[in-house]
Amino acid sequence: MNLHQYAETHEVTNQVPPLDGANLYRIDLPLQEWVRRYDGGWAEQRLGAYGALAGGPLMAAGFLANENKPVFKSHDRYGHRIDLVEFHPAYHELMRTAIEHGIPS
Repeated sequence: MNLHQYAETHEVTNQVPPLDGANLYRIDLPLQEWVRRYDGGWAEQRLGAYGALAGGPLMAAGFLANENKPVFKSHDRYGHRIDLVEFHPAYHELMRTAIEHGIPS
């Protein structure tokens, strides 16, 4: 037997497949149906473009942002009150991209 056989585990069948790199709009058939049903066809191209971002670089940024929580700094090193919240650059990427695409909330 080789070492790989010892490291094998059971088959996981109760999880969705990874979405990394997927166009989240193009794979969401119910959302596409409702967009078309309520005359949102004019937005198809924009939704597709944002869906590609959401399934690619934004998903990676989301994982980074979740792993690096904001840090509150109440005082600077001299004891002055600053009430500063430091965010990981991934937070800024997510917010910037959302604002650029008109979805800041």
